Amino acid sequence: MTTTAAVDQTTSFPKGQVILLGYLSGIQLADPAIASIALVDVSKTFGMTTAVAALAASISTLALAATVLIGGMLGDRMGRRKVLYIALGVTIAGDVIAAAAPGVGFYMVGRALAGIGVGWLLASSYSMVREVSPPKSVPAALGIWNLTLLMVMLVATIVGGLLVDASWRVALLFTPLLCLIGLPMVIKMLPETKKVVKKVDYWGLIVIGVATVLFLYGFSQAAKSLTTPTFWGPVLAGVVGFALFLWIESKAESPVIPFKLFTRGVFIAAIVSGVAWNLAQAIMQLAASNWWQYVTGLKAFEVALLEVPILLIFGGVGVWSGIQIGKRPGSVAKVMGLGFALMTAGFLLCMLAGADKSALWILPGLFVMSAGIGCTSVPQAALFVKEAPAKFFGTVTSFRTTVGQVGYSLGFTGTIVLVQAFYGGRFAELLSEAGFSPDQTGDAVAAVSWYVQHEEQMPTGPLAAQAIEAAQRAYSTGFDSLMFIIAIVMAVFGVATLLFLRWGRKQDERDAAATAAAGNAGE
Repeated sequence: MTTTAAVDQTTSFPKGQVILLGYLSGIQLADPAIASIALVDVSKTFGMTTAVAALAASISTLALAATVLIGGMLGDRMGRRKVLYIALGVTIAGDVIAAAAPGVGFYMVGRALAGIGVGWLLASSYSMVREVSPPKSVPAALGIWNLTLLMVMLVATIVGGLLVDASWRVALLFTPLLCLIGLPMVIKMLPETKKVVKKVDYWGLIVIGVATVLFLYGFSQAAKSLTTPTFWGPVLAGVVGFALFLWIESKAESPVIPFKLFTRGVFIAAIVSGVAWNLAQAIMQLAASNWWQYVTGLKAFEVALLEVPILLIFGGVGVWSGIQIGKRPGSVAKVMGLGFALMTAGFLLCMLAGADKSALWILPGLFVMSAGIGCTSVPQAALFVKEAPAKFFGTVTSFRTTVGQVGYSLGFTGTIVLVQAFYGGRFAELLSEAGFSPDQTGDAVAAVSWYVQHEEQMPTGPLAAQAIEAAQRAYSTGFDSLMFIIAIVMAVFGVATLLFLRWGRKQDERDAAATAAAGNAGE
């Protein structure tokens, strides 16, 4: 008698292929991280003004935002493996141009091309996880995919940081090296996907791309002032563009994203939770990094080492959450609810840190927060895969990247704006209490602000130590206020996500009942 072992469809998937897809997706995170580390040296080489340096820092992100849905559409029409070839080639070309750039113009062109390339890499590799995995194992596969891309980003950031010390041009060539390593593995290991013949909604692609770029650019200007036209002008234009996109999709014969999806509770929950966890991640990375460097005086490399266990927790919990919802699909709401509870608690725990405490005091909150992000991000990725219709699979799953960029931008800029709002007044107040005259207060604020932004020319003189201590205490106050506000925001996002999931479950039950009734009527 022969027995056949049953295959656990919730955990059985081609791990080699999924790990490769995670590796390719990780390049999208590694490339801007390395470029960000190198930016200070690049700026010095080309003598960039502050405005030009800001554009150089964001141009790859803006290029990605404008074109990522195009990458998803091409994957549907051409096959995702072909798009991966193109994406790897464009990324290599872009970073080589930037690394060899004789001036600012060539550097900008190179970074824009790299942004397009890594965006298409992420869009196609994320979409292919479902193509290579049995349906029931997709959540577990996404957990491994997520862990792998985080590890690639971690290694690339550390190696890239070390290379920048030698030469920023050499550092920018690390991403092309990652691409060259991945190319033969794509050829050998990944299958071609089915092609979908459909009309292209060019107007929809153009409008959503332009709207996203305007919104992201405008919001990045909020760090300068909330009243400047460079902030509210592009942001309002972006919001109008998003509304126009929805109108176009409601009328289009072959839309980029079927309008019906925006009336589905589960899809809305995927959007809301995507904005939330990306916002939380941006705040966790920027606010914690700044607190360590500005308040406790840690060096950048020491901060990078402290971030290793945070990313490991994020990735490990993501694997667990993927396995859980794969085994019990009905547990999505419970896992995501746990995630939002942990993120909320993590932000509150971070308030235990203070200017007079060790750098380690912030870690418990960051660990809890990271676990919460892991509980939220992988189920959110699985929701996008679940809701995406086969005919529009590439563009719908690529929209997850757009959602993530909006959330990350809100978190990144919100951190700067809110901390500055609480920091500035408290800093001046502490200086006044220490006996600084109005003129001395103004000079101290300017000197410390310059040092914090440029990490050079540390304030000196008889009052320098007092000024720096006051700045550290003021920043700590701003940090605590930010943590409290974002904890409330996460709780609100969590409640909204769970309500939309509940609505979506009722929609699914009604659809199932209607389908059953139609089947009975036809008998």
